[in-house]
Amino acid sequence: MAQPTFRRFWIRVLPDGSALPQFDPETGKYCGFESYPGQVAQIIFMAITPLLAEKIQANGDRAEPSQLPCLTFDVPPGTKADFHRAGSLRLEPMHICGFCEAEFAPELETCPRCLAKNRWYCGACDALIENPIVDHKARQVRCPACEATDPRGVRLIHRIGDFCEERLFTHYVLEIDGERHIIMDYKRL
Repeated sequence: MAQPTFRRFWIRVLPDGSALPQFDPETGKYCGFESYPGQVAQIIFMAITPLLAEKIQANGDRAEPSQLPCLTFDVPPGTKADFHRAGSLRLEPMHICGFCEAEFAPELETCPRCLAKNRWYCGACDALIENPIVDHKARQVRCPACEATDPRGVRLIHRIGDFCEERLFTHYVLEIDGERHIIMDYKRL
């Protein structure tokens, strides 16, 4: 199961000026308190700094620094501010090299580290084939060198594999006095 990666954290500012952060700034330990029964004056959403990201990761949570803007929401006296965290799982297709184990973008056919790529092999002429004959009707791939004398199929030698990278993106849903706000922890493309 994917673990959320924090790129932003919240701070609950109380009417007396004290603050309850989601993560302790000294230790990076998760303080929680998504539901708070008392009165709140402000809720601030801040970007994770590189130093705080290190501290959070040292405590077993996942975090990465971000350049997300600071968001401040004032809570009028006597108003309740409820919020919760929700996650969005994103599966991103990737390639992995069977030789050097490099992970790279699915648009590339050749490993950028060791230049390996999937190749076609013909057993009749014992050669790797660059441009085989692809017969979609017969669902065959054949060797152009052996086509006239011995039209056999060629087989694919897999050097590059496919997988999906899981990334869990978190967003917060904040409701103040019936008004709903969605606070993303990532930038939309």
